[in-house]
Amino acid sequence: MKRLYSRKDTALVLADRKKIFIFEAALREERMLLKNRRLHYGIAKELSKEKAVKLSCELAWKKRKRAVEGQEAALVMRENAVKACETAAGR
Repeated sequence: MKRLYSRKDTALVLADRKKIFIFEAALREERMLLKNRRLHYGIAKELSKEKAVKLSCELAWKKRKRAVEGQEAALVMRENAVKACETAAGR
């Protein structure tokens, strides 16, 4: 049976997978650090639980708002591209 990949190719694929795994682990760790930092900030400022929840809700709302704005911008760009194609086809 003929090998599809050489040993070197297999080693490269495994190395890439390892890099991805390490990168994902670093991202998870970064998220945990951010979460802990927010908790410490809440404790340091002696925020009540309600205020801490409100703060996290505001952060989530801002993220959603940014995502919606990005989608709207993409929609406008798509509409402009369609208009440009229609005008080019009309010539």
